[in-house]
Amino acid sequence: MKKQTQATLDRVKFNDAERLRLSGRFLESLPIYRELLKTNRTSGLLASAYGSALVGARRWGDARPYLARAVEQNPRDVEAWYELATSFRFDGRFDRSIEVLEKALVTNPETMHLVSLRAQFLHALGRSDEAIEVIGPLLDADPPHAAVVLAAASMAEPLGRVDDVIELLRDVSVDQNLPVTVRISLLFALAQLLEKRKRYDAAWSAATEANSMVRTTFDPAVQTRVIDSMITHFTQERMDAVHKPRCDSSQPVFIVGMPRSGTSLIEQVLSCHPRVHAGGELPVVDELIAEISQTGKMDLFEFEPRQLDRLSDKLRRRYKRLAPKAGIITDKMPGNILQLGLISLLMPGARVIHCMRNPLDTCVSCYMNNFTGTNNYIYDLRHLGVYARSTSRLAEHWKSVLGLGFHSIVYEDFVTDFESHARALVAFLGLEWDDACLSPHKSDRVVLTASMDQVRKPIYSSSIGRHKNFERYLDPLKRELEGGGG
Repeated sequence: MKKQTQATLDRVKFNDAERLRLSGRFLESLPIYRELLKTNRTSGLLASAYGSALVGARRWGDARPYLARAVEQNPRDVEAWYELATSFRFDGRFDRSIEVLEKALVTNPETMHLVSLRAQFLHALGRSDEAIEVIGPLLDADPPHAAVVLAAASMAEPLGRVDDVIELLRDVSVDQNLPVTVRISLLFALAQLLEKRKRYDAAWSAATEANSMVRTTFDPAVQTRVIDSMITHFTQERMDAVHKPRCDSSQPVFIVGMPRSGTSLIEQVLSCHPRVHAGGELPVVDELIAEISQTGKMDLFEFEPRQLDRLSDKLRRRYKRLAPKAGIITDKMPGNILQLGLISLLMPGARVIHCMRNPLDTCVSCYMNNFTGTNNYIYDLRHLGVYARSTSRLAEHWKSVLGLGFHSIVYEDFVTDFESHARALVAFLGLEWDDACLSPHKSDRVVLTASMDQVRKPIYSSSIGRHKNFERYLDPLKRELEGGGG
């Protein structure tokens, strides 16, 4: 937690905001920071904390002025430098991230977190030779820094040291003095490298240990009740009777589905089209919901037509502002599967691409990846099964009652008959075909999710049946997917 340095800063409020931020409750922390800023506008400490919270809330552009102020006042504020670089990374502007880190390293040259992050960003941009020049020598330190080992794991193959990195990950991940979040990241990296080496039991063991260290609040019973209530609440009769805002809903296209179900691949294919702007995982809908919740009135069916019109216009303008010149912007925020009822009320006629994949493959892929504390259902096989089954049930309900245009894609079909499905996808959006969509791996766009490495490769089908390598561990998952988990 950041220390207080100004006597005028309200210690109680500041610490309350910090607790919320550090526990991942970023949206809740923002109003407290804003109130404090009214009387502490020049505080670099407060600017750093508020900027970090804005990054956590995915408001990257809003965060930058505060983080820039923080590092200007205190060039040794490593966290502010880190968050400032990260804010550009989440906008896909890795070149700017690297510029920020190079400035940071002028005053913090020995800070391995910054050195390693720069190397990872170089690798993400395809500048692997430069990244290796940085990480290779640092890996030979005795012992190497945890951040260096973690960076090396992301480029172990081009380094030509996969087995060395595996052993280093094993050694470093047991260090009880490291923050839990760092140990979790090391264990997930270890799991992925072991799987590449076809050491499946060891890979599963590492992933299970990592998942067990993540604290979550997911409640399967609550999840089931929430989905049941949505299905009960959003009926065909209500949807037919409600006021329909008159707005152009053609620009945003919502790509929904479980994480690791092919959503990144679909967005990468579309991003190759000159009329499409790939937005990635956008917080636009979540932010609007947070604003609505502050009114104390959440049921949009109870809103007056003029209120729905205002909300609809606000949502449309926010998407338009993100890509003013694009014909279409994609939003692949996973949680939007839960918000399609609201989206249909505010943007009738909006288009939705629903990605589906063998649920065993999807859930195993989720379990083996580090989602850095988000998606709190991912860290337990039973929870994964409950979430996958309940959201699949909800998706089928949405398709039957909402006035949205749906296009369903089955991952296995898409990768085995790629061109015909890619053409159908582009046609669904009302766009003329462009051959660039056949080569998504050649795109200059950098993907920010766990699928970053996969979308750089030509379309492949080797991930089909991935779960079979871990079959003996999957009974709890299978029971929940079949609805018999109790």
